Amino acid sequence: MEKVKICPACGHKNPYTNLNCEQCDTDITSIEPIEDKPIEPDPSLDKTIVEAKKYVIFNFNNFQIKVYDKEIIGRHSKGAGIFQNILEVSRRHAEITFEGSDAYITDLNSTNGVFINGRKIHPGVPEKISEGSEIRLCSKVTLKVEKIFSGTFEQYDISEEYEKDNSISNSNKQIKTCKNCGMVIDLNEKICPYCLENPD
Repeated sequence: MEKVKICPACGHKNPYTNLNCEQCDTDITSIEPIEDKPIEPDPSLDKTIVEAKKYVIFNFNNFQIKVYDKEIIGRHSKGAGIFQNILEVSRRHAEITFEGSDAYITDLNSTNGVFINGRKIHPGVPEKISEGSEIRLCSKVTLKVEKIFSGTFEQYDISEEYEKDNSISNSNKQIKTCKNCGMVIDLNEKICPYCLENPD
């Protein structure tokens, strides 16, 4: 019988080799693997509710940067592997936050400021961003907001979850999270295909 890791945030069963939950991306490196036992669905319930972490995916020159709620973009922060040689980007340039399902960016008194669709925002004041927005950090760096995941509640049919959870034991997928850009990559990757840096 295969061992699995149960995500403490959403209860999803993951292969024991996973570093992050496949369902909500929660860090499960410290979770102890347990023996996989078949789930018997409760016929009286047909829905379950899950809340996942909120994040924004930015695109820059075909690189993806995944930034979670309250994380910072910059040369020494998220995107460090991409921006490390672009000195016009501050070490702690901007912060991403969420209020409900809305995503915001705040200029952290950066040297070259933050522009949303060509409009400069005031330092320290959160400004709402949307999918498709263009965020300029300097003349060399314009990020496009590719996806906003607000972590709102979603409903799943338990019978579908039952089938999916019980098929996990047959999965040989081994992944890890790149320490530089935060993207999920194959466990055996020595160079991250997104930021081109050592992922460990």
